[in-house]
Amino acid sequence: MAFSKSKSKSKSKTYTKPGTTFSINGWDPEMAALIELPNFFEIPGWRDHDIPLPPDPDETEMEIRDLLAKQQQIRSDPSMWLVRKAEIEAEANDDAFYMRRLVSLTPSGSSGATDVLIDAMFHLGFIVVATYKKKFMRLRPSQIEPKLRPLLPVPHHPAYPSGHALQYLLIAKALSTVIHNDELGIELFRIARRVAENREWAGLHYASDTVGSEHLALALFPAVTEAYRDTFQNAAREWI
Repeated sequence: MAFSKSKSKSKSKTYTKPGTTFSINGWDPEMAALIELPNFFEIPGWRDHDIPLPPDPDETEMEIRDLLAKQQQIRSDPSMWLVRKAEIEAEANDDAFYMRRLVSLTPSGSSGATDVLIDAMFHLGFIVVATYKKKFMRLRPSQIEPKLRPLLPVPHHPAYPSGHALQYLLIAKALSTVIHNDELGIELFRIARRVAENREWAGLHYASDTVGSEHLALALFPAVTEAYRDTFQNAAREWI
């Protein structure tokens, strides 16, 4: 039996007309997250927030003893070792994966602007914490106590305040502002605190580094919402 081949009509390609502007929705989220960053640095006072000073040598010694106890506990408990170590390694290499997964299913079906908000807080926290680390210049725990064996390579910058803690707390606060869901908000902050604690269990940070970041995130946030107004509004539309 012979089959006749139907001739398909060739469709002409449609190109964007000259003079059309690039759609804001077409931006790569990493790049879009930087658009409003300059606004933040135009707001005075962001360098000068009063956060607690790092503890004195006696208190630092107590914190190091606590880290040594954590080190002993995690290495003597196989189940804790597997869980904590996996989390610590994932959190060192990702960009808020656990939080992204939690908020990926928005009411609108789109999460692009929410991703931009997460990226924006991640970048901002990284830059701001460098300024405060330079101010306090606190040694890492393992620089003081050679018995500490950090689970990850020790970052080549000061300890106080904790960068991971600040980044994740800013993300949690930002997402909670736009999603208006108490249960999700509680879980976001639980993740942020878990990440901060994991940096302590890893031997990279003192507990007071986390406390400093908690104070800094709270102090920064009014300026954050002012500087990133469009970023917050775009993300909020996905949660209506």
